[in-house]
Formats: sequence, C-alpha cells, structure tokens
Amino acid sequence: MKRNKVILVRGISGSGKSTQVFALRKKYEMNTGTGPDFVTCSADYFFMDRGIYNFDPIRLGQAHSWCLSSYVDAIMKRTSVIVVDNTFIHHWEMKNYLEAARLAGHYDVEVQEIQVKTVEQLKTCVRRNTHKVPGEIIFRMAMEFDPWPGATIIPFGGK
Repeated sequence: MKRNKVILVRGISGSGKSTQVFALRKKYEMNTGTGPDFVTCSADYFFMDRGIYNFDPIRLGQAHSWCLSSYVDAIMKRTSVIVVDNTFIHHWEMKNYLEAARLAGHYDVEVQEIQVKTVEQLKTCVRRNTHKVPGEIIFRMAMEFDPWPGATIIPFGGK
C-alpha cells in the first residue's frame, strides 16, 4: 500500500515557514510532473478575506480549530501530501496532528523546522513577520522554541 506524507513545518513567526511551504509545493509538482494531491493546512488561511490577510487575535483559537479540521479532512480524503504550516513552538502543539496521522495508518510524518539561532535572525523575523506580532512575543517564541529530535532543519533564509 502506498504511504502518503504529512510534513509539519514549524518555526517562530517570520522565520520563513510560508516560503518553505511554497518550495515544498514546487518540489512535489516538479518531481511528479503534474503534482500529487497536495494540501496546505494553515491557521493563516482562516484570516484571508478576498486575498487580504486580516489577523484577529481574538479568533486565533477558532483559526487553529479550523486548521486541524482541514487537516483531518485531508487525511480522510487520503490526500497524498499534506503540509501543515504552524509555529508549533511546543511539542504538545503537534500532538493532535501526529496522532491523526498515526491513526490513519497510511501516512509517514516528517517534521521540518526553521531554527533561529542569532540575534540578527531574530531581528529579521520581527521585521518580516506578516502578522504584526510584537517583537517581545517573537522573542518569547524563540526562547521557548523546543527543537524536535530528528527534525529536518531548514536553513534560515533571512533577507
């Protein structure tokens, strides 16, 4: 039986998760010619309104529930490649995603993370995060970020 793939892309706000998701989509399309079933699940998409990102922190819990629901729906449809784009600062935040993939029984899971290791990289994250997350929150995310053992490390691509 063919094994499908779940990729959890994690990192602090502004670290380049969306750029990595775009690269993954391009990679899978190039490798197969036509592209497999490919779904990206992101709480960010909840805040899109006619192509404009309109973040509302009061609705963040609702956005994360919507993201998980979209993910489970993709699993139920046996989507070939599912990418989840989220900060996942703490391991427990990935628990439901990991458990759903395990219960489905036909998904291999890969965790990819973008680690921020320098003050300059942290400043870059503050400058380029699209959610207007305050610098002190991004700093706290970086301090609390719990690396995943065995994760594929994606190089920080600061600009």
